[in-house]
Amino acid sequence: MSQQRLLYGVAYSPAGDATTQSGDLTIESLSQPWSTIRYVRVQWVDLSGQIRYKVLTSKYFLKMATSSVRPGITSTIGTLSVIAGTTSPGFNGIGEILYAFDLGTLRVAHYEPAHAVVMGHFEELTPHPTRGLVFPLCPRTILQRVEREAQTTAGVRFLAGVEHEFILLTTTSPATAINSADWAVSSKLPSGSTEAKVLQEIARLLEAASIEVQMYHAEAAPGQYEVITGPLTPLQAADAVIYTRETIYNVASKYGLRATFAPRIRSGAFTGAHTHLSVHDIDPQAHNGEPNPYKNASFGHTLPSTERSFLQGILTALPSVLPLTYPTPFSYDRVQDGMWTGGSYVCWGTDHREAPVRLTGSPGGHHFEVRCVDGTANPYHVLAALLGAGTRGIVEKVPLEIGDCRKAVVDMSTEERASMGLEKAVKLPSSVEEARRVMQQSPLMQDLFGEEFIEKYISINESSKQLVQAVRNCMSDVIQVYLRCSRLNRDVSLENIELGGEGRGIIIDWDHSRDLSGCTSSELYRTNGAWQFLSYGHLRNSRKPHTILDDMESFFWVLLYIGCHYLPNTFISYDLEMFEEQRGDAEQRAYFGGLNKLAYLRRSSVNRGFICPPFQRLVRGLREPFKRLNLDLVENPSHSSSKEVSPDQDPTSILSLFDEALMADDWPEADDRLEEDRFPRISAAQQQMMQRLHHRHEHINFFQFAAFIPRSMSVPPDLDLARTDAHEGDRGPGTNSEAGQTEEDKHPVAKESLTKLAPSGQHPDDRQDEVEGSDRESIAGPTLQSTVKLPSGSLKRGAKDERHEAKAAKRSRKKLRSAESMRLQLRETGSGYALRSRGPVAPPPRDDLTGRTPTRSSRRNSTRSPGQQKGSNSRASTR
Repeated sequence: MSQQRLLYGVAYSPAGDATTQSGDLTIESLSQPWSTIRYVRVQWVDLSGQIRYKVLTSKYFLKMATSSVRPGITSTIGTLSVIAGTTSPGFNGIGEILYAFDLGTLRVAHYEPAHAVVMGHFEELTPHPTRGLVFPLCPRTILQRVEREAQTTAGVRFLAGVEHEFILLTTTSPATAINSADWAVSSKLPSGSTEAKVLQEIARLLEAASIEVQMYHAEAAPGQYEVITGPLTPLQAADAVIYTRETIYNVASKYGLRATFAPRIRSGAFTGAHTHLSVHDIDPQAHNGEPNPYKNASFGHTLPSTERSFLQGILTALPSVLPLTYPTPFSYDRVQDGMWTGGSYVCWGTDHREAPVRLTGSPGGHHFEVRCVDGTANPYHVLAALLGAGTRGIVEKVPLEIGDCRKAVVDMSTEERASMGLEKAVKLPSSVEEARRVMQQSPLMQDLFGEEFIEKYISINESSKQLVQAVRNCMSDVIQVYLRCSRLNRDVSLENIELGGEGRGIIIDWDHSRDLSGCTSSELYRTNGAWQFLSYGHLRNSRKPHTILDDMESFFWVLLYIGCHYLPNTFISYDLEMFEEQRGDAEQRAYFGGLNKLAYLRRSSVNRGFICPPFQRLVRGLREPFKRLNLDLVENPSHSSSKEVSPDQDPTSILSLFDEALMADDWPEADDRLEEDRFPRISAAQQQMMQRLHHRHEHINFFQFAAFIPRSMSVPPDLDLARTDAHEGDRGPGTNSEAGQTEEDKHPVAKESLTKLAPSGQHPDDRQDEVEGSDRESIAGPTLQSTVKLPSGSLKRGAKDERHEAKAAKRSRKKLRSAESMRLQLRETGSGYALRSRGPVAPPPRDDLTGRTPTRSSRRNSTRSPGQQKGSNSRASTR
């Protein structure tokens, strides 16, 4: 018999120190005249674990909190699933939900002066026939339900705490750690160093927010540190995790560093979020003096019966829980033996770091550490799954079937495994695809989360095959409109591609489309657009008339952009400069961007690419025709598709490359995006410089100077910096101002033929542009679109020139006529396309597939870099 362990450490209980109120603010204190809070961040976590928030002024927040029966803000259901600028299949913009404030979570955001933060619950706007106001996909609601069911059905309460491991980087391209010293050595946190100041400030701000900080220290990987917070009840613990992560992100940013919770950013460097759990009987006398009918005398003899059943419940469910604790493909790099990451077998052990569940602490103060969790996971999902599985074990009184392992299962002999109850040792899933299959087949997960949640959660991470299919849908739409209606889209960008029903790609925003039969060459100039996705020809020369080849090349850049940022690949920061590099010139009043697309197109061979073979073949196959067309280079097309295409002769031939890729049999089952964007957008210094430049010059021409010209080239002689006529020629879609005719008047045959192709019963796309109004509430992808108005050489900022006012009025009239005239409504189905006209402007109905009313809005004047969207946390997509 082993010797009795001596007591040590601090024992927590739900009725003791762990009951600290989660919020440190009240409505009364917020309303006092001396309150310094001016803004309140209404914060939530979506299904992919990204932290999002909207900022309310404190006055408006107080008004809602004191005068509303259900204080909260409304949002579209699709916001729970936005990833890489698109909504996941099964989500759309139809329907609203209420994010009701949980005023007990109101606390000061100490990392941001004058800000407070509050959490809440997503609820139905109107009661559901069976579940009332409960919204089944709300992460906080799910955890709250699991916590309450444990109290009522199992008679237990829980405490939970998290180890917050993260890495501090000085640069992200390449990833450079702030300090490469070893675990806990003094040189990794030298006094007065930046890293020491960051850790001290994090601890100070967390304690100011009533979150107990037990310790912090240097971890083993380069630049890796850990902050350990005290236990709380489950819902409070998950809220504290979100607050802690936000504190770490913001404090690191304050010191010019980047904090990342990514599970792995280099070989051998793993980062986790080990979760500590303890179970407590509500009635401490429940088992005193009673025989224990479900005690297994062989295993866990030091554990109370409740804890043994709780532990076995977690162990049994662990493979099916993994998609929630390891949600990204790179999380599964941790599922290996010999790395102190929890190993690859389902087991447990006392102080055993090679087991996924470790028993730690002294008798009476012990708890379980679940080691197969990382920082990309949604903490509400993690706790709900683990505690729900443990509760099921307690309710069903399952015996503990696995012994206290003293060595790694992979190193055990057959006899040793048998003695530990591991004759048929269960391995953890080694990939996200395998884990999701196990989750879908688990009755426990279906009971805990519901079929709807499982289906929607698994659809959140877009697969590369779905991405290719969506881009192919949109490219086909644009080509067909060009061939059948002689109309060019002229605004292909990631922002204008959406996922509709069944994951089908839909191209939106035809505001800048042009009818070729009624346009002059100057009207086909590109005077605006997202430079990340413009063709190289337009980057080089803004006076190049737009052709269908430019639209097709834009689709290529869209595909490459998302792949580089969100799909597993071997690209490095240099390769991404064609998308990311942007500079400003105060003297020339210009933005610089897209300078390295030429280098990418010229490469005769590409040594880096995508992990997914069909996606890699498609990208290389698409690159060849655009290289030949735009650069006029004759090279042997290596690594291209076996089928050479000529889009200049037959635009539809480019679709064959997509079809060939989609029919390939080597697609991974769930080639997911990266939870954490692998590359940065724009540095803080560059962003500040761009903002100052934009503030200094209200109108900055997108094509004015060398923004899209290689540095070795001179400014084209025909680029007149004072010219405004080309910009004044922009008209809305469907209106021929010279002839006073709409598109349907000019092309009755095309209209009739396209309308006949529309299947009966097809729901028309009734989206329309608002003539005036608020900014578009975009759920689309990242973009940077600059102001496109070029000021006349004689006009100064703020000058009230009659000619300037007349032109502004003229533009407004054209927009009004455009909005009241024919709208291009496009939807591809199995039998074709439809073109329909509409009468006067009516209140825009919601589209069945997207629920959106795309508007031509002030986002065109935004200087946001890719990934920064209105009303969202700009860091959320890069974690």
